[in-house]
Amino acid sequence: MRPMRLGRMLLLRPASLRLSAPCCRLNPVKLKLLFRIGSAGFASLMQAATLLLVARFAGPEDFGAFGQLISIGYVAGGILGMGMSARALRLASVDAWRPVATTMMLLRVMTSLGVSGLLIAFALLVGDDVALATAASLFIIGELVGELIQGILAGRNRQYFASFILLLHRILVLTPVALHLVWQTEIWLHLMVGAALGLVLLFSIAAASGARPSSPLELLRSSLGFWFASTVTSAGQLDISFVRLAVGDVATGLYSAGSRIGTPLNVVTNAVLNVYVPAMSAQRDEGERLRTFRRLRTLSLAYSTLLVIASPGVGFALVAILGEDYSSGWPLYVTVTCGAALSGVSQSYKSLCYAEDRPFAAGRSILLGTLIGLVWILVGGAVFGFPAIVLAPLVMQGAILLAFLVDRARNRAWAGRQYFVDADSDSDHDLTAAEPPERQAQERADKAVNSSAD
Repeated sequence: MRPMRLGRMLLLRPASLRLSAPCCRLNPVKLKLLFRIGSAGFASLMQAATLLLVARFAGPEDFGAFGQLISIGYVAGGILGMGMSARALRLASVDAWRPVATTMMLLRVMTSLGVSGLLIAFALLVGDDVALATAASLFIIGELVGELIQGILAGRNRQYFASFILLLHRILVLTPVALHLVWQTEIWLHLMVGAALGLVLLFSIAAASGARPSSPLELLRSSLGFWFASTVTSAGQLDISFVRLAVGDVATGLYSAGSRIGTPLNVVTNAVLNVYVPAMSAQRDEGERLRTFRRLRTLSLAYSTLLVIASPGVGFALVAILGEDYSSGWPLYVTVTCGAALSGVSQSYKSLCYAEDRPFAAGRSILLGTLIGLVWILVGGAVFGFPAIVLAPLVMQGAILLAFLVDRARNRAWAGRQYFVDADSDSDHDLTAAEPPERQAQERADKAVNSSAD
């Protein structure tokens, strides 16, 4: 069976992957969240195992170079990705969604190939190993394309099928890397093979829609807020490059190991974003949406508390797995874990901003915190050395959370003032006037996308 036909069959008719037991109909949002957390957690553990093996056999210096290339790839992908992955989470609000999804996939595949070429050119410029650069470029293509596929499936409420694709992709990448334990060839060759196998799966799914693309200009216009939020989020990936500038290659390897291998710590927050944004976007009643947000925030706070308690153990576990070369990074791994805890709470506020069509507000908060964190890394690292780098995850994530809290307080104050203005009005008025201006603009852009798709 041809890959395109297989991908189309899986993407368009995933009914066989849906759960049909009566318990699955009792509380669909919580059930999907629990399933998503479990499957995404297992997938993240497989990705962590992949990166652990690469870090152990490549050594801190080469793994630091690999981490820098990946961080540059994420930043370039965020800029060229035009916010498609975040915008895809709101596909439930788009009537003719297949043409929109097709346009998203076409743009993402083309820009991902461009990012791959950029990484190879940069690696050659700075003198990195060609095999390392090739492995990094293939790896980042899979991450960028896979991220959009997950967004599209989650936006259409296909959480179970999205989890299946995620797990399968991680297995395909991990298996050749794990075989390095048997065949002692170059680790970058194993990673290249695994990343290439993952791309075969993802490109099969990407080619599955078969619908006529919608207008890319209208889609881009409706995605501007999400583009801004995604770009500033990916800018946080520049931290590794700033660390390399401030304190050198070995410390960069330690920092890269903590930030990359700590991916499983974000499994709950990423699952929350993929499940709750579509759910809250579909809730038209403001009170119901806020009740859902409060439940989400409570879950995030509980998980973040557990992460803080477990942070010393996580640090010891990473050192034990990575080996003595990474032992001096234990304090950093503790703060990375605590930073992930702060990020979890921020994600709940980010989810609400997306559901309320306020992606620019989310982007502003992330931008402010990211800038503070990057300045801390560059200046503090140059002045105080590695101790300042250890505190960097707490500074950056703490600043982002504080910015979200300030934005939430300002938004509630604005809504309160608008309520009293409306109450004092003697004439009838359009209820949409009580919505923030950026939300009204986003709704107009969504209508334009629906019109162009038709």
